Amino acid sequence: MYRPLYSYHGFLFLFKWDVVAGVSLEERTDPYQFDVLLSESDWIRHSGFSLDTLMQYNEFSYFYDFARDVMYDLHKSPLNRNSDNGENPEKDQFIYHYKYQPTKERNGYYCIQINDDLSYRLKIENILLHIYSTGVGILSFHLQNRESSQSSPEDILRINQFGRRIGVPFYDLAADDIGTNAAAKDNDFMSGLWSADNSSRGVQRKELAKSIYLEIDGLDPSNYREDFQSFGQVRGIFKLPQYIAGLFPPGLTNGGSKKESKIAITPALDDKMFVVSWFGDDRLIKDLSVKTDDLARYPYMSSDWWYKYVFVNHSLKSCQNDELSSELIQKSTNARWINRSRIYGVSRYGFVCVTKSLHTLKGVGDICAFVFAHVQGLYFRMVEL
Repeated sequence: MYRPLYSYHGFLFLFKWDVVAGVSLEERTDPYQFDVLLSESDWIRHSGFSLDTLMQYNEFSYFYDFARDVMYDLHKSPLNRNSDNGENPEKDQFIYHYKYQPTKERNGYYCIQINDDLSYRLKIENILLHIYSTGVGILSFHLQNRESSQSSPEDILRINQFGRRIGVPFYDLAADDIGTNAAAKDNDFMSGLWSADNSSRGVQRKELAKSIYLEIDGLDPSNYREDFQSFGQVRGIFKLPQYIAGLFPPGLTNGGSKKESKIAITPALDDKMFVVSWFGDDRLIKDLSVKTDDLARYPYMSSDWWYKYVFVNHSLKSCQNDELSSELIQKSTNARWINRSRIYGVSRYGFVCVTKSLHTLKGVGDICAFVFAHVQGLYFRMVEL
C-alpha cells in the first residue's frame, strides 16, 4: 500500500580515521587498509560509478569534471594513488564507497526516543560510508518519514535536532547549586544526564534524546541502541554511539582509543551530525512565501519556525534578537524560487528545503516535484563535497 512521504532526513557523520593496527606510517590513511578490515563485515563496497539510472545520469552530469573526481570512484581519477604503477586500480582509488547491506535486504528504522511519551521512527532508505585517502570519511543515514502522526512542523524540528546527536553536549547542573561551591564539586554525571529526582534537570530533557537506536529485521536491536549513560565514564575521550559502532565488526573501532581499536575514529566536527532535510507541507510553504497586504517582506524573513529549521533548533531559537535573527535568515536563505513555493536554507549545521507536499506537486504536474530527487541525489553530493 502506498504511504505518502512527508519529510526526508539525512544525517552525515563526518570523521577522521587512522588505521593503527599493524601497518606502516604511509598506510595509516590508505583506504585499502580500511577496506581489508571491513572485508568480513556487513559493508559492501561499490566500486566504479555507473550511469545506469536516470537519477545517476542527472546527478553526474550536473557537476564539473574536477568535482566528479572527488565525489565518485572513477578508475581514471587524477587523485588516485599509484602504489604499484597502476597495476591494481581497485586498490588505488581516492575514494571507497560502501553500503550497509542488512538495510538493503531487510526493513530498517532509525528510532529516536525523546522521552517515555514521545518517539520517532524513520524508514532507513540507505546507510552509506565513504572513505577518502586523505584520512577523512563520511557515514550517512538516509531516512524517510512516512508517518502522518509525526509530520507536523514541530515534529520535523525535533527529528532534526534530537536525531543528529552523536554524544552528550553537556551535563546539566542542579539549578539550586548554581552560585555555590556545590556546583563546582558536583560529579553526579547520571543526574546531569537525566535526574530521576528532579523533573527539570538533565540534558536528556532538553537537548539530547533518551535513546537512539536502529531496528533492523532479524537483528538484535541492543547492538544498535545508545542511551548515552556510559558516556560519563569515558570523559575526555570520544566514544562512538552504539547506533554507529554497531555497524562495524566488534573490536574494529571503539571510537578513538588507539590502544584497543584497529581503526581510530574521531569526529571532524563536534557532537552533532550535519543535517540534510526536505519537508513538504502545503500550508507551511504558503505561510512562508505568500505576502499579505500588511507585509512588505516575505513571511519567512521573520518566521521563528524557518529560523529553527535552518539552524537546527527545536524549542528555543538560538538567537534572541529579532533584528539579528532576520539578518541571519536572509544570509542563510536561498529564496530564488520562493514564488514557486520552494525555499532553501544553508547553515553550518545543515542544508534544508521546504516545498509543497510531494502529493500536491505530483498531482498538478508541478516542475518543482523534481526537487525531492535532487535532495536525495545531487544536493546530498554537494553537501559531501
